[in-house]
Amino acid sequence: MVDHNKKVKVLVIGDSGVGKTSLVHLLCHNDVMSNPVYTIGCSVDIRLHNYNNVPSSPTYFIEFWDVGGTFGHEKGRAIFYNSIHGSSGSELTSHSVEYVT
Repeated sequence: MVDHNKKVKVLVIGDSGVGKTSLVHLLCHNDVMSNPVYTIGCSVDIRLHNYNNVPSSPTYFIEFWDVGGTFGHEKGRAIFYNSIHGSSGSELTSHSVEYVT
């Protein structure tokens, strides 16, 4: 059973095409996406996690909010970021080959 005090919300943000959706999919499903698609708006994925994989430890309910990074939707993202409450952290994803990201 999940204790609501153990709920974690993580925003995954970064430029378009850097692998945010692939990273979230890997973390939540332990599987590599063969054909990732662009995220339009926001996608939420969930992982139930036991700390150190110990069955007696509390189960954490982790929400990954994968926010689309398309440059043309910059104003919409700003409104979205201001409306999210209770975020526990963020993951900034960048591409190590592309200088502009």
